[in-house]
Amino acid sequence: TNEHRATLNAASKEMGVLTKGGKPPKDQSVAVSAEDREAKAQAMADLRERAKVAKLAIQDIKTKLDAVETQLRNEAAKLPNISHPQTPIGDEAQARIVRVNGDLHNVKTVPKNGIDTRDLSSAEFQDHYDLALSLGIVDMEAGAKVAGSRFHYWRGPGALLELALVQYAMTRATAAGFIPHITPDAARTSVVDACGFRPRSNAEDTQAGEAGHSGEASQIYRMTPVAEESHGEEHVADPLCLVATAEIPLVAMKQQQILNHTSLPMSLA
Repeated sequence: TNEHRATLNAASKEMGVLTKGGKPPKDQSVAVSAEDREAKAQAMADLRERAKVAKLAIQDIKTKLDAVETQLRNEAAKLPNISHPQTPIGDEAQARIVRVNGDLHNVKTVPKNGIDTRDLSSAEFQDHYDLALSLGIVDMEAGAKVAGSRFHYWRGPGALLELALVQYAMTRATAAGFIPHITPDAARTSVVDACGFRPRSNAEDTQAGEAGHSGEASQIYRMTPVAEESHGEEHVADPLCLVATAEIPLVAMKQQQILNHTSLPMSLA
């Protein structure tokens, strides 16, 4: 590629010199023979052809390079995360209990102080879903109407509880030396993919459907093209995705940068 770029630059420079050299000063009249004009035209044609060949060669190399890089990324995405050596192999049936904290699993009702199993109340344990519904702090029906299943509204004490948990976590993180951030709610597909959260393309969805199975469940919601209209055509091939975790935009803050080792580790929250 560098050789072809050098050829292209040299041809462009020679064309500039040839064009400039063919213009006489304003206060002079220079007779130019037909042979000279023909030679100059032929030289320009040769230079344009050299430049054209170099451009086509660069485009060809770039196309091949893009294909290789795409293949490498696809193969790298198949590599699984490294698990602990003692992790059981297989489905959930192979799971085992490593450690149990506390003694709440041995009692049927809630301790009066929430901890001491020797002094129990009459209240039975509930999972978080049933508990939230019984307290009226969540509205699942409205969430499903507005955004579909798996979405909900926190309301009243539920909304205040979420805000309190965020404030508590940020306060603890700041005290530990972390710098708090409020990140964008969206990131480019290339950024999301580079962070290991691979959005499935429409083509992959189609192929999965034709194969008779749903394929791997996508972890990411891709935003509709309407959200891209204000960004111009250069972003059409790299659409926005909603980010479910702040690690994606936090990592992307430092993308394509060379970090000095003295600045590491960075404590971001």
